[in-house]
Amino acid sequence: MDEFDVVGGEYEFKINGFLYNLKGHPNIEYGGKHYEPIIGPGGVHLADKCVGESPSKISLTLVDLSALDIVDLQQTRNATITLKKPNGKTFVMKNASCSAPITENCEDGEVAVEFSAGPADDQKS
Repeated sequence: MDEFDVVGGEYEFKINGFLYNLKGHPNIEYGGKHYEPIIGPGGVHLADKCVGESPSKISLTLVDLSALDIVDLQQTRNATITLKKPNGKTFVMKNASCSAPITENCEDGEVAVEFSAGPADDQKS
């Protein structure tokens, strides 16, 4: 049984403290530094040399309610984004910006959005 099924609950998605209505399950990437693997006689090890850093990212679908301002979402810059997950952890992105064109499925009332920032944090409740 999946931990989310056992824990139950819902996601809580906020931008600068304002709550948005989610549809479905978000996808998150924590970002951070990447290290070059070294393969030697003892197996695979990670080098001390950082070879790159990727941003954190969250992709999700919002419900297109009458109060949802899509243009305002598209212009989001330097925002604090939080996603409280059913397992009690909270994914946190600081200085996040909308990082892809917003798409809307008018038939289903769904708005797909993506935000990116520097490496994210996972806080436990």
